[in-house]
Amino acid sequence: MNKRTIVAAIIVLIIVPVWASATSIGISAGIDPTMMIMIGTVTEVPVIDYVGLRAQLSVAVNSGIAGLMTMNAAVCGYYPLLPFIPFIGLGGGIALTPSGFNWGWTLDALAGTHIAIAEPVSLFFDVHYIVRFSAVITYGPIYEGGISFSF
Repeated sequence: MNKRTIVAAIIVLIIVPVWASATSIGISAGIDPTMMIMIGTVTEVPVIDYVGLRAQLSVAVNSGIAGLMTMNAAVCGYYPLLPFIPFIGLGGGIALTPSGFNWGWTLDALAGTHIAIAEPVSLFFDVHYIVRFSAVITYGPIYEGGISFSF
């Protein structure tokens, strides 16, 4: 994976949500069962009542595959039960890897909740189950949490 690819991916993730009129942007951190830690950005855009799009960019910061970058987009259903807003979603994306590893496509299922703290801030917690299709098929959960800002 070269630097141009990383820069292009970050630019796309920053520009696309603005064009789509994002209503929330957040930062996240997650861990998988192998203790790989991922940090990332999340944005959400409503489509119709109770349905929205969620885009996420995450980068592994430790482990033997440090630098692994996943970019996922998912269609999510939301059901507000204030102060909680549970959601489930299904989507896909791409996994870019450091040299020596294969890139691949991803299938992403997620479930979680937002917890309203104070307008416009909320915490979110979710579980992603990611299947990565590359030279081999890898899969597993990522347990994630973060903070989101709505506008």
